[in-house]
Amino acid sequence: MSIYEYDEEKHIRMEREDAYADGHKDGHKDGQNRMLTLVQKMMEDGMTEKIPQLTTSDFLEEMLKKYEL
Repeated sequence: MSIYEYDEEKHIRMEREDAYADGHKDGHKDGQNRMLTLVQKMMEDGMTEKIPQLTTSDFLEEMLKKYEL
């Protein structure tokens, strides 16, 4: 590629898209790890029957606060 073909705006846009994708992937992994930890703690406390209720955002927030996750 010669210097005359370089498109700075396109380069910056591509860098942003890559950074966004990396951040999204990292966030997804963090969320999965957090959820697994929550489920493990609930099982340790004998709350296995309440695990399906984690699909409710209010209950999920309540449990995340309870276990400080």
